[in-house]
Amino acid sequence: MRHFYRLGGIAAVALTAVALSACPPPQYDATTSPTAAPVGAGPTPATVAPYPPPPPRTETPPPSPDLALAWQPGHWSWTGSQYVWTPGGYVVPPSAISQWVPGYWQQGPGGWIWIEGHWV
Repeated sequence: MRHFYRLGGIAAVALTAVALSACPPPQYDATTSPTAAPVGAGPTPATVAPYPPPPPRTETPPPSPDLALAWQPGHWSWTGSQYVWTPGGYVVPPSAISQWVPGYWQQGPGGWIWIEGHWV
């Protein structure tokens, strides 16, 4: 009978390990903690502003809460009537070798177009 209970305990530990390994990485609040940056979300509608954004703000990243995280700098976002600053934050990269290419505003024929950042 002891053998039966020992096997049951081993099976429970194994099932727990399998279940936990299938869990996605934790998600964090972008304003206070690291976040998962969108990966492969597909194309988004172009954001076009009628005039250029202000110069980027200087940000000094705080110490990283985890060495596996990457700093994603802040940028100006267009609300439809004005620019607002979106602060930078730490994000969970899709892999250990991924590098973040920040988004930027590019002048186009209809105004200033936001080019989304992406992982490479």
